[in-house]
Amino acid sequence: PRTPFDILIVDAGLNHGIKKDSIVTSKGVLLGRVLEVQNSTSQVLLFSTSKTNIDAIISRTGESVNLEGSGGGNFVLVLPRSFDIVVGDILVSPTEDIFIIGEVIHINSDPSSSFQVVLLKSPLNINSLRWVLLSPSFNEE
Repeated sequence: PRTPFDILIVDAGLNHGIKKDSIVTSKGVLLGRVLEVQNSTSQVLLFSTSKTNIDAIISRTGESVNLEGSGGGNFVLVLPRSFDIVVGDILVSPTEDIFIIGEVIHINSDPSSSFQVVLLKSPLNINSLRWVLLSPSFNEE
């Protein structure tokens, strides 16, 4: 309760081999990246943090997109109206080890606009997380 929105404090740090930029996952879902490391704790910035960007792939089509965090485990994506995306599409990490990032839950498509606004949600409730896994960053693997 003492941390800002979309920040996790985990009980692993330098003493456990954790490094800045380590990735954080839970149950196959990509959650965030280690922002700061102390001896026995680390601060994790979730990818869903407002204005944070992350690359993703739509698993159904293989198309690459860039998601923007909108807080609370949610993401937003602005695409051309003709882009092939549907409610229920799963977006995954563009890495060798595939992690789920989010699921399309709603699409705002105004016929008078050339764009559609896609809303996504992490499949995990970040407010009830108990366990996470910290791994080396994608750049170190």
